[in-house]
This record gives sequence, C-alpha cells and structure tokens, in this order.
Amino acid sequence: MAQITDEIVQASYDIGKKVYQGELIQEEGVEMLHSEYGMDKGSAVGYINIYKYMINGEEYTWTINGYATKYYLIKILLDNGEKSFVNALDALRKHLKYQDNIGHNVMKSTKKIYNTFLEISNKNYSSIVSKVFELF
Repeated sequence: MAQITDEIVQASYDIGKKVYQGELIQEEGVEMLHSEYGMDKGSAVGYINIYKYMINGEEYTWTINGYATKYYLIKILLDNGEKSFVNALDALRKHLKYQDNIGHNVMKSTKKIYNTFLEISNKNYSSIVSKVFELF
C-alpha cells in the first residue's frame, strides 16, 4: 500500500467531486486511484466518500490525514462557497464527536484544524478566503 501523499489527496478530492457530481461512478474512481497512484482500494473508497459527506454536512467514520482534512475544507470553500464550507466543517465536527464516542483518541492536530477553521468560519466570506490561503 502506498503512503497517502499530498498528490494522492488532491486526486482523491477531484475524483470524489466527480463521483458526487455523477461524472464518474465510484468503482471507476477507486480503480483510477488504485492503478494511477497505488492507493489501497479501501482507502480510495473512504477518501472518495468523504467529499460527499463533507458537502452534505454528514457524519463520516473514515479518518483522513491532517493535510487531507485541510485540503478538502479549503477546496470545498473555494469550489462551492460558504454554505458548503459550513457543511464540511459541521461534518468534521460530527466526525470528531463520533471518534470520541467510540473511544478513539483523535489526533490533536485534527481537533486543532477544526478549531482553526471554526474560528475562520465566523468571519465574512472574503476574510475566510484570505485566512484560508494563509494556512498553505
């Protein structure tokens, strides 16, 4: 299994978005991530589905790495606007609560990412975008 690099995260986001929009079926996206990037098929399913859960503000159980969490939040904001960003942030909040409820010790970095983005979300849209760019 290949390490999940920044490049794989970016490809996963793009494929997740295409699956969500109906441009690809999930199995095609999984196969692309597996064959082109060496991503484990189970991980590919998880990373693809995270996009849908974040856009819809739904709890998800698959944990993604810190870079992926930041990247998905930022790209959702830039690609889809403030409402989708707020949904994605709410999905992350639900994920953290889920992890706490099942007794998993969620990485402090993920909670820090959530708190940073929560603070940013309390600003107006143009401030949010400028603050987000400071994170990269």
